[in-house]
Amino acid sequence: MHIEAFAQTIGGFATSLGVLLALATLWHGLRQLKAGARLAAHDVYCNFVGVMMNYPEYFPPNYAKITHDPLVFARYKRFIAYLLTVCERMLLTEQETKYWVKTVEFYIHQNLEHLASEDFRTNHLPHYSLEMQRIIEVAIKRAQPASKAPEAHSAYTEQIAY
Repeated sequence: MHIEAFAQTIGGFATSLGVLLALATLWHGLRQLKAGARLAAHDVYCNFVGVMMNYPEYFPPNYAKITHDPLVFARYKRFIAYLLTVCERMLLTEQETKYWVKTVEFYIHQNLEHLASEDFRTNHLPHYSLEMQRIIEVAIKRAQPASKAPEAHSAYTEQIAY
């Protein structure tokens, strides 16, 4: 009888130790995933900074000059598409970090003239995530007096909570 009780006690300790080891492994794996996401966000941002160095005329943009030349304007629109894609990726990989939200808001503000345009809001804004649409719409609203705020053209605007 004593041997069976001893064996059950040892078995209970072994099971507890196995559960603790599994929990420690899970915790370590989650930390590694979070570190990987942080590195991915920084990598995407570093690549974008490299692209910005190739197009200094787009940051900050002289919108009147850019829109005057159709080729330059087409290039600028692709630059904006890349910028917003990078911003979305940064937000997806590191959602809880306010730093990335502030970084995204900064770049949105720098290009607000284009992002508030009828062309962008009608033809391009709906292609971005609801979170990105919300950030852009909020930036537009903050930049303009209430009486001059443009109507939201996104099909998803009604779903976005301000």
